[in-house]
Amino acid sequence: MSPTRRRTSRMDALRPSVRSSRHGGVVLIVVACLATFSLIALAMLRGSLASRGQLRSERHLRQADSLLDAAVARAASRIASGSVSSADDLDETLEVAAGEILGTGSAQLTLDAFDSEGGWQLEVVCEYPVGDTRAVRRRRTVTLPLPPTNLSNENRSPSPEETVP
Repeated sequence: MSPTRRRTSRMDALRPSVRSSRHGGVVLIVVACLATFSLIALAMLRGSLASRGQLRSERHLRQADSLLDAAVARAASRIASGSVSSADDLDETLEVAAGEILGTGSAQLTLDAFDSEGGWQLEVVCEYPVGDTRAVRRRRTVTLPLPPTNLSNENRSPSPEETVP
């Protein structure tokens, strides 16, 4: 063989390895980019899941607060209507279905009333949603005024018709 041919064949033998090392470098860069993008996507997914959980907790807290307000308003209206004669009449446990409150689960409200100075002390506990591992349990204590008592005949003031001789 001639010396030029020998060099050419040696150069040809080296060229594929140079090409394959270039292709190998490109593959490594592509794999590194994919790994980086995968880590970024995973971090974004974790963040969105954490935000979703936080929003769910805040929604449950707002719903529980609204249910507590409604329970206190219900007790106050029962007192105002005169259908309650003692603190024991206010004690109750209410089960509220999910469909009634437009929520994702049912709620349980427990009302306990105690005699106190100037009224009845009402303790309301709300659990929403009932039975969920991430359920919110809120407690509120308020003092409701005693219902107005009817004046007896001895203590009431006379009507205008009764004062005419």
